Amino acid sequence: MGSAFNALVLDRGLEDTSIPVPNQVNVDELAALVLSSKWMQRGWTLEEGSLAQTCVFQLMGKPYEMSLPAVESHHSPLDRAFINARRLAPQLLGRALLDEKRQLSRDPLLSRVSRLEKLLRIPQFVWTWNSLLERSTTEPQDGPIIFANMLDFNVHSLKVVPRQDRLALLVQNCDELPLSILYSTGPRMCIKGHPELGWIPKEVAGDHLVVGAALYRTNPRRVGNQVKFSIGRSDSDPESLLILKTLPGQCIPYDVEVFTVQGCTTPNGDVDQEYFVQIQRPPIQEPDGEEIRRLAGEIYGQSMGTCIVIDLACGTPSLRGCVGRGARFSIDSYNQGSVTLRYDAPLIAWTTEQWQRKCNGPITSLCFDTVRVARGKRLLLNYGTMRTLPYSSPSPRLEGDNCRELTNIP
Repeated sequence: MGSAFNALVLDRGLEDTSIPVPNQVNVDELAALVLSSKWMQRGWTLEEGSLAQTCVFQLMGKPYEMSLPAVESHHSPLDRAFINARRLAPQLLGRALLDEKRQLSRDPLLSRVSRLEKLLRIPQFVWTWNSLLERSTTEPQDGPIIFANMLDFNVHSLKVVPRQDRLALLVQNCDELPLSILYSTGPRMCIKGHPELGWIPKEVAGDHLVVGAALYRTNPRRVGNQVKFSIGRSDSDPESLLILKTLPGQCIPYDVEVFTVQGCTTPNGDVDQEYFVQIQRPPIQEPDGEEIRRLAGEIYGQSMGTCIVIDLACGTPSLRGCVGRGARFSIDSYNQGSVTLRYDAPLIAWTTEQWQRKCNGPITSLCFDTVRVARGKRLLLNYGTMRTLPYSSPSPRLEGDNCRELTNIP
C-alpha cells in the first residue's frame, strides 16, 4: 500500500459536531473530538491516519488540518504554559497515529531515514499490535493485512495465504520482534511434534505488548532454510529481564504448572529472590489435542534442563498485581558461549507477598533451585527448518513502494 499525501477523514460523528463559533475551533478541541470518535475505533482507519503524510478532518462542513500551536519568543511564561497545555491532545493524537513514522517520509536524508526505520521496527510492531487490540475490523482476518501494511510489507503474497495462516506468516517474516510476544495470551499455532512453534500467534488478541528485550533472527537471509532467533538483552534494562536455569541434571516437570523458583547468584548458594510461577498453557482446540500435548511432553522431557525467563517490565511491585510475565523453555544445549532453548509455554510470576495476597494466605508448591544465566551468554531460540508452502507464489514489488517481501514458511 502506498502512502497518500493527504487523507480526508469523513466521519459522521465529526461532521455532525456542533460548535458555537466554528471559526474558533482550537486544535486541542479538534484533537479531543478525533480521539473520541468512531474513526479511531476501526482497524482500517489506522492505515488511513498513519500512512498518509497529512490528515485533514471534515468538521461542520469544513476541512481542518491538525497543526500544533507554536511557542514564540515574545510569549510570556504564562502564555507558553497555556500553549504547551493545548499541545498535549494533538500530541496524543499524533502518537496514536504513529507520527514518528510519518515524519520519516519528510526527511531528505535517506541514510538517516534507514537508521531510524530500523530503530522504529520493534516500537512500530508493538504500537500496531496494541492499536489493533483496541480497534475492530469487519472480518477478523483483516487484522494481518492491516498489520502487514503498517510494517511496510508487500501484502500481495499474504492475500493468497489461507486467512488463518496470515498472521503466523507475517510474524515469521519479521527479523526483529518484541520478546513480549512470547508471553502474550491468545490463540497460538499448535502443530503436532513442533511445540517450539507454540509462541507464534494465530490472531491479534491477548495482552498488550511492551518494548524492551527483543527477538532477533540470527540469519535474516535464511541461509540453508535454518532459522534461529536470539534473545537480545542489550536494548532492555539489565535488571528488568530475569533469566534463570535449573541446576545441572534437573528439570521442572512438564505437567507441574505452579511452582516456586529460587534464584541463586553466588557460589555459596545465597538466594536472591523467590518467585511463584504459574504456567499459562493455552487450551488445544485441535481434535487430536491429547496426542499433541503428549508429544510435547515427551520432547520436553528429553531436554537438558529448564530455563525460565521473567520480564519484570511487564509487571508491578504492587501487591495487587504480578511481578512479571515470561515464558518457560526447555534447554536443548548448553555450552560456554550460548544456550539453545525450545519454547514451552507462557507464564506469570509473583513475589511471595503477591502470591499470598492472591491466594488469601500462604500456599505451598514444589520448589526448584535455579541460577541466573550470565548476561554475556547468548540465548538462542530453536525454531526449526523453513519450507515453502504449496501456495507460495512470487510477490512482485509494487512500483514506487518501499515494501518488504513476504516469504511463505510453516
